[in-house]
Amino acid sequence: MLSIASNLAQLVTLGLETIRVAKAAYRSGSVDSDLAEHAARLSTLCDNVEQSLSNCASHPKTDAHNYLMEMARQCCRASLNLQAEVKALSSPSAKGSLTVAIKASIKAMGKSDRVYKLGRTLARCQSEMDSGLLLRIW
Repeated sequence: MLSIASNLAQLVTLGLETIRVAKAAYRSGSVDSDLAEHAARLSTLCDNVEQSLSNCASHPKTDAHNYLMEMARQCCRASLNLQAEVKALSSPSAKGSLTVAIKASIKAMGKSDRVYKLGRTLARCQSEMDSGLLLRIW
């Protein structure tokens, strides 16, 4: 269970950093080159969490274990959704067309709300971990 908690802490931290970079991109209108790297690292960490979950599937289930597994699943879902948002944000768009630029700006405003919601989900997970999840494991 400690490996799940460790991977989950890394996933949440990187997810929140990715959200910070994505929010800055939405505000400034320019995409940071690190955004795609963040998404790739999120994918790797999510895979690590999933692997840790499958490795612990045969262990006895306690309340703390079930709680940790559910939190890990929520964070992985949020991470996968965040990866999709990052991919859409950093995809090359047609340049030179005012109409395309306006459409992209309108889409970005809607997607920005989704990024904020994903940030709240990951922040809640981090808060729960900070306030006692590790104590429940021990």
